[in-house]
Amino acid sequence: MTMAVYDASGRKVKTLVRDRHPAGYYTVTWSGDDDHGRTVPAGVYFVHFTADDYCTINKAILLR
Repeated sequence: MTMAVYDASGRKVKTLVRDRHPAGYYTVTWSGDDDHGRTVPAGVYFVHFTADDYCTINKAILLR
């Protein structure tokens, strides 16, 4: 499964998960940084989740 955060222009900001996991419930926390550890500005982001044949995109609002 993969889970990544994208900014409003479609650029990937952060890869949160990229690994195999057994079926179940998990919690993933994003601390508001990018893949290089830099803090990203407040705004609208999109979380893209893919697992096997399932794919979804959800909107997230980062507040500071």
